[in-house]
Amino acid sequence: MPSTNPREAALRVEDLAVFFHTEGGLARAVDGVSFSLERGRTLALVGESGSGKSVTALALLRLHSEPPAEIARGRVWLGERDLLRLPKEELRAVRGREMAMIFQEPMSSLNPLLTIGAQVAEGLVAHGLLGRRAAAARAVELLDRVGIPEPAARARAYPHELSGGMRQRALIAMALACEPRVLLADEPTTALDTTVQAQILELLREQQRSLGLALLLVTHDFGVVSENAHAVAVMYAGQIVERAETRALLATPRHPYTQGLLASVPRLFGPLERLQAIPGSVLPATAWPSGCRFRTRCALAHERCAVEEPALRSLTEEHAVACHAVT
Repeated sequence: MPSTNPREAALRVEDLAVFFHTEGGLARAVDGVSFSLERGRTLALVGESGSGKSVTALALLRLHSEPPAEIARGRVWLGERDLLRLPKEELRAVRGREMAMIFQEPMSSLNPLLTIGAQVAEGLVAHGLLGRRAAAARAVELLDRVGIPEPAARARAYPHELSGGMRQRALIAMALACEPRVLLADEPTTALDTTVQAQILELLREQQRSLGLALLLVTHDFGVVSENAHAVAVMYAGQIVERAETRALLATPRHPYTQGLLASVPRLFGPLERLQAIPGSVLPATAWPSGCRFRTRCALAHERCAVEEPALRSLTEEHAVACHAVT
């Protein structure tokens, strides 16, 4: 069984910047993101739509079309290898084998012309781990492992013949087939009802415990974060503005943006309070303001915020924030 040392870094991201060349100008969708992903632990990447979460996840495996995308700078270390500088052949050997991804929408991620079993087996064959017959048998085992009933029959089915929950489970089986070290999950339960969502997340926790997976969970749901993540990185306008252990961030959020996100979440217990909305909206990535990118929506903004971009700095050993107003 792989090591589950919680402080063993499986993936290190340093100063990642992903820009898009558009008709409206240069969109700096991700601009200076750094974090580490440790074995046996889950890091949640949270923020509003347009904050750069999914762009970050896709960039780790270089899944953006270049052009229009451009990885402008940064390093993505998987062990001693920088994935951003690997030749394409070597990168293909990493995808699915050492680092895999669960995409947000199963129907657009699964091939409608291939059976579920063939798609689960494909990675095993492509990476030379098993022959076709053995891979087909292993695919049935994997479908059973992720909780799909009658796995042998489902392996012969096509994506449109499965429910949304079963399609998502099939995607997880595909991602786990080669037992990768790192798993990227991009909003893996967004389109599912609450019951199925809970089952999928429990399945991911079980696989993490058994395989020692390092999991990057992209989500906007703080309920999912509170139950599934060990640490949280809050993104706004292409940058991480706060990073902390989950309990610390939920108990004492320090950045005004994080405070606003949490104030907009309904609470089941405690006194009834009116939900608060963050004024305004995320600006286009072609038009980030100078200085602090949140200042146009922030009640604490002052002159320094307009001219000096705040750096992500440590408040404690495990809590960092990028805000001039936080001391």
